[in-house]
Amino acid sequence: MFWHIARIEDITMNILVAGGSQILHQGGWYDRLCVIAQDTGNAMDLTAIIELSTRIDLTALRQYRSAVGLSTRQIVQQLTSSELERWSIQ
Repeated sequence: MFWHIARIEDITMNILVAGGSQILHQGGWYDRLCVIAQDTGNAMDLTAIIELSTRIDLTALRQYRSAVGLSTRQIVQQLTSSELERWSIQ
């Protein structure tokens, strides 16, 4: 679940909102996390979930989640009021 939350935020904020690249694709995160998965985990079956869960480096996952959160805060701080309005749920 932690993987899913971090991935959704990374994709949403860095690609959709900021129009940039994902944190996952920067700074060697695949090696640090010990994963090959790129998706959010939505379509993973039980076997894939177990493989990810046993393979992933939990310390690196916490660090990745923190890096995603920092990026999100930076993106939000730079949004103009009209951009915030565009992205708000109505």
